[in-house]
Amino acid sequence: MSERSDRYFTELMAVVAETSPPPSPWPGAPPAPLAPLWRPVPGWAMATAVAFVGVLVFIGVTGLLVRDGGGDVAAQPSQAVSIVTPDGVALRGDLWAGSDVAVVVVGAYGAAAGELDPITEPLAALGYTVVTYDPRAQGRSGGSVEPQLLDDDLGAAVAQLRDEGGAVYVVAYLHSGAAALAAAGEGRLDVHGLVGLFPMEQYLEQDALAAIGGVEVPLLLIGGSDRLALEAPPGTERLSLAPDHVIVTKSGTSIADLVDEFIATIEG
Repeated sequence: MSERSDRYFTELMAVVAETSPPPSPWPGAPPAPLAPLWRPVPGWAMATAVAFVGVLVFIGVTGLLVRDGGGDVAAQPSQAVSIVTPDGVALRGDLWAGSDVAVVVVGAYGAAAGELDPITEPLAALGYTVVTYDPRAQGRSGGSVEPQLLDDDLGAAVAQLRDEGGAVYVVAYLHSGAAALAAAGEGRLDVHGLVGLFPMEQYLEQDALAAIGGVEVPLLLIGGSDRLALEAPPGTERLSLAPDHVIVTKSGTSIADLVDEFIATIEG
């Protein structure tokens, strides 16, 4: 790893560790005493390591569900895309060309490349136009590490797709789930429907718990906390998944199938 890459990775991991709250309890799980992950300890490196391990454990457990899958997939995207944010940063990503129904899939902040493949590829195989992109300063995207702009960046991706016509849906995972719910609840995300995939209640200024009641588009929560479900508007669909409960549906690609069923219901 080059010195520049090493500096970037260290900065990114520090930001993720310092800004990610402890994960919410699994719905229906008995309360258990947990040692706080963010408790100050001597030494910056030790504090960052402990916090980031907690984030990785949560991402890894939920990832068992996201990665569960199989069946036919569209292995390669049709083309690379560039999404320009309001402040001029180019977010690079991939597009699978399909129908006039588009799905933007955004993942956890600081996650490894390929995390979203088990969702994006099956959705593309089902015929949707699918778009995913690297967050700022990650992968191919420009800019610096600014997770507080996850909501604005998602809004730019949605706006770009809406300019091309057709319906636009969003599937947002973990940190991005909080950003998407906050933006939608505040009327800043112009979509036809939204799927929160294990969304955090709050991430930095992106307060999903406070805003979710204002979401006016069809909403599906896959995982997520009881508090989010209670504050969600009437008509919200919810699936409570525990770490040892993997839903496998007709094609074996559980999350993609659930998204497909959700969109199909709305599109008629």
